[in-house]
Amino acid sequence: MAALGFSIVGDSLLLFANSNEMYFILGLVAFLIAHIFYILCFHAIRTQASLPGRWYSAVIVGVYYFFITSFLIPHLGALKIPVLVYGLVISFMLLLAMNLYELPDNKTARFILTGAIFFIISDSVLAINKFYHPEVWGGWAIMLTYVLAQWLLTKGLIRHLLLARPQKR
Repeated sequence: MAALGFSIVGDSLLLFANSNEMYFILGLVAFLIAHIFYILCFHAIRTQASLPGRWYSAVIVGVYYFFITSFLIPHLGALKIPVLVYGLVISFMLLLAMNLYELPDNKTARFILTGAIFFIISDSVLAINKFYHPEVWGGWAIMLTYVLAQWLLTKGLIRHLLLARPQKR
């Protein structure tokens, strides 16, 4: 719930980002906090299920982070540090979602992982659209992938909670 709440705050702030750059920065911070809540949630699930981390997941996420940031760095200007920090946090969220893939309920794991991937896609398109080259279709792509991300993450987490609670007799 906290992740969704901070995402709503981030969405609201980004509505005004074209009028003042501070709204973009505050929106970025709100989404960063949302991802921290997703991280805490995924870590709790991973710990409870005793799932191991996988080194190849870290390599995949690290390679993606390296390439997207290498591409964006020349275009970030004064926002270089905030965008790089945000990228690290969302990358860590993806890594933890990848580590949940071995949950006993594979459907839950697929919802969560697919949601995390759509979040990465949404934010990558947003960053490219904002800092490199805006596209007419960019806003639609950002929102479509973002809504899918939130829906899948929420669906996966609710499914996990429902399967984890004790059954009534």
